[in-house]
Amino acid sequence: WADWLNDMQEYANSVLEASRVELAWECAGQHPEQWDGFAPALSLMRVIKEALNNVVKHAQAGRVEIALSFVPGALEVAVKDNGKGFADKRPARGKGLANMEKRVKELGGQLSIKTASEGTTIRIAVPLPNDGIPT
Repeated sequence: WADWLNDMQEYANSVLEASRVELAWECAGQHPEQWDGFAPALSLMRVIKEALNNVVKHAQAGRVEIALSFVPGALEVAVKDNGKGFADKRPARGKGLANMEKRVKELGGQLSIKTASEGTTIRIAVPLPNDGIPT
């Protein structure tokens, strides 16, 4: 878990710092000991990276908040920016959101997008089999 979290934080810092976007990071709850062997961790990292890339490319945000929390049987992630949002849930260009939805669905999870003129929040919930024990 520590390596995954460190890699994710380093990526977020480098991408956002280069675009002068402030980052707030929060991690709550006790992670399962078996997380390090949890195969979907890489797919989840790719979803979060795509969300951050979208912020940099489209949001015109000054701040991003990333919150990860372990709840019984699941990991919940929220990526929230204070950018301009977008009028339609599915922008015409690119496949980033569709790819994110596909990856999360393949993990058996749920992805929701809430957007408005004051920013966008992407919430991800990914189940951890057997209360955190990967299969």
